[in-house]
Amino acid sequence: MSDDRTAMEEAFARYRDAADHGGLTGDWRRWVECFVPDVHYVEHLYGEFHGREELLAWITETMSAWPITHMREFPWDWSTLWRAHHPDQPDGPPPAAAP
Repeated sequence: MSDDRTAMEEAFARYRDAADHGGLTGDWRRWVECFVPDVHYVEHLYGEFHGREELLAWITETMSAWPITHMREFPWDWSTLWRAHHPDQPDGPPPAAAP
C-alpha cells in the first residue's frame, strides 16, 4: 500500500470516527476539524458554509433538532478510494478488478 493511500485511509478513518463521536455526543468540533480552516462546504439542501466556525454552528444546530436527534449513527457500509492519476494509467481510470 502506498504512503498516499495509507494517508487517505487514515484521514477517512478519523473523519468516520469524528462523525460517529458527533452523532453520539452532539459535540461536532472533532468532525469540523477534519476540514481545512477555510473550508467551503456545500450541502445541497442547506446551502454553503465558509470556515470551520460557520460549519460548526450549522451542523450543531441541524443535528440537535428532532427527528435527527434520534438518528445518532451514520451507516458506513462502503467507501471508495480512487487515485485520479493511477501510476499504470496516468490519464484514465484505475484498471478493472479481476473477476
